[in-house]
Amino acid sequence: YQEYNRMKTYSEDSSRMAQFLHSFSTERSVPSEQLAVNSLKIRNGMILKVSDTYYEVQFNPEFSTYTITRVYKVSPTDRIHDKADVLP
Repeated sequence: YQEYNRMKTYSEDSSRMAQFLHSFSTERSVPSEQLAVNSLKIRNGMILKVSDTYYEVQFNPEFSTYTITRVYKVSPTDRIHDKADVLP
């Protein structure tokens, strides 16, 4: 049962993240290949990379709306996830 719960949570998180990235890409006419995030699940304060520009994303408690603010990197070694990190 714990494994089932873990997989269900992972699926929900992945679905939520995919929906957010798809919505962001569509609304701003940005190809999804140019998007990367620093988390594999949606969370407040996550960093979104669009091409070479970085944004902080904050969500409401239901994760149904978000605000986005441009931010600037201090360290070039910050971890940003992209498709290569999740593909086998």
